[in-house]
Amino acid sequence: MKTNGQALQTSAHLQIIANTSLFKGLTVDMLTAVLNQAQQYNFSSQSFIFHQYDKAETTYVILRGQVCLFQTTPTGKQVIINMLGAGDDMAILSVFEKAIYPLTAEAVTDCLLLGWSSQAMQQLMEQYPRIALNALKSVTGRFLELQNRYRELATERVEQRIAHALLRLSQKHGQSVPGGVLLKLPNSRQMIAEMTGTTLYTVSRTCRHWEELGLIQSGREQVTILNPVSLSSIAQELPQI
Repeated sequence: MKTNGQALQTSAHLQIIANTSLFKGLTVDMLTAVLNQAQQYNFSSQSFIFHQYDKAETTYVILRGQVCLFQTTPTGKQVIINMLGAGDDMAILSVFEKAIYPLTAEAVTDCLLLGWSSQAMQQLMEQYPRIALNALKSVTGRFLELQNRYRELATERVEQRIAHALLRLSQKHGQSVPGGVLLKLPNSRQMIAEMTGTTLYTVSRTCRHWEELGLIQSGREQVTILNPVSLSSIAQELPQI
């Protein structure tokens, strides 16, 4: 389910977008101008924000919730490219003429987003070059992350890849709780399997082994990292501490 309407001019909106990666460093007047061009969207959990190969018409910033970006291969296999959360932007490429979405975006949880049409975002970038610079930084950061993941797929054992995925997700989406870091993700093991190029069976078997070692505590909808130091050692193939 998706609902949309003109974004409200409130101090809460200004404060939220001021801390997003795309609009960081803008003045209050600039942020107000940015909000004037925005639409507000609410997506319920498991609804699609956009689909792979659709015409790219909107750039989004996530205000609340989690979004899964994935690609589907010609054979129907699903590969998770990234997990985004509050403050992240999506679909910057919509500023380019005739661009298409290279992947699908699905709301993992109920989400609140702001969106800008292609024309609106082009005008804002021309008017405020800081937005274009922030967008370049965001795209560069994700490109470097994908480079690292490609290297992991090409050179590392599956246990290392799973450890890397858990650590990355916990750093971005984790919540500090007594005894560890809690990572809430629906179908977490399936998601990790799709992120690391392995099977659900392998992820489940690995997680059970790590539970026996006291490194993590996992369930269907969440994983708690109890010993990030040892998990990091596995990721780097170092002797466990």
